[in-house]
Amino acid sequence: FRSLHRVFSNPAVIQTLNMDAMDDYLSELKEIASYCQGIPQGKGNITLNYSLNSKLRASGQVKILGKGCFNTEIKAGARVEIWGVFRGGSIYAANDVYLQEMGSPGGARTLVRVAAGRHIKVVKIWPNSILQIGKRITSIDTERDRILAYLDSENNLVLGGF
Repeated sequence: FRSLHRVFSNPAVIQTLNMDAMDDYLSELKEIASYCQGIPQGKGNITLNYSLNSKLRASGQVKILGKGCFNTEIKAGARVEIWGVFRGGSIYAANDVYLQEMGSPGGARTLVRVAAGRHIKVVKIWPNSILQIGKRITSIDTERDRILAYLDSENNLVLGGF
C-alpha cells in the first residue's frame, strides 16, 4: 500500500510509469481488494464489564455485564443491556433498552432515548431520570421499581410494570 501511495501521490513518478510497473501495482490493488472483501459486513457490537466517563458508539448492540456505567454516553444501532447501574449520562438506542438500575439516589441526571415503537425496561429507577420513546418524554420524580416504558396505541408514553 505504501508503494502505491508513494507512486500515485507524486506527479513526476506517475509520468515515468511503464506497463510492467502498472501490472505490479494492479496485482497489489487486487490483493488489497481481496482483503477488504474478507472484512465482515455485520454490525459492530460492544461488550464490557463497566465504563467510566466514556463515549461508546456501536452500529450493533451494547452490553455492559459488570458494575455498569458512570457518566457515559452510549449510542447504539440496536439493543442496549446494562446488568449493573447506569448513573449519569445518556443512551440513544435504535432498539430496546434494559437497565438493572438507572440514575442515582443523589439525582444524577440520566437520559435514555429509544426509537418509537421500542421499549425501555428498568428494574430500579431513581429521580431525575428521563425516559424518551420517539418524541414522547417523561421525567421520573420518585424512586420506582420494575418500570416498562412504551407507547400505547394513541402514541402516549406509558409507564407500566413488569
